[in-house]
Amino acid sequence: MSKTKKYIGTFLAPNKGMTIVGNHAYGYSGAVPVSNSETTLIDHMTGDNYFVGRWTGHFNQASNASVETEDYRFVLYLNGIQVMELVASDSSSQNRNNYRNLIIPPNTNVKITCQNYEGSTSNDMGATITGQIHG
Repeated sequence: MSKTKKYIGTFLAPNKGMTIVGNHAYGYSGAVPVSNSETTLIDHMTGDNYFVGRWTGHFNQASNASVETEDYRFVLYLNGIQVMELVASDSSSQNRNNYRNLIIPPNTNVKITCQNYEGSTSNDMGATITGQIHG
């Protein structure tokens, strides 16, 4: 009887980094209050392998109906260079499939930020990044 190697991951909590389980990786920022200044949701350094996956930004909680109509801007930076942007014009637009595919090279700083660029109201926003690590 052959032995099968199993990878079991534990969700530790939202954080700004990535969790690795076998050859899979994920990061969840959790609910982060975001107003009209650019706020970091995820910020980490990749390892020696490259990452293939996808990312998205989303409303974690709409506080009230007026906030749901404000525009939020999510930005993905690689080594400090803006490479992708996602704009949400209201919370209902974030409930659709809005993932962006990406490949991240080895030893790269990955940062996802968010900003309410229409108003100054704070709302709980989040970011998710999921994929596989390849060597």
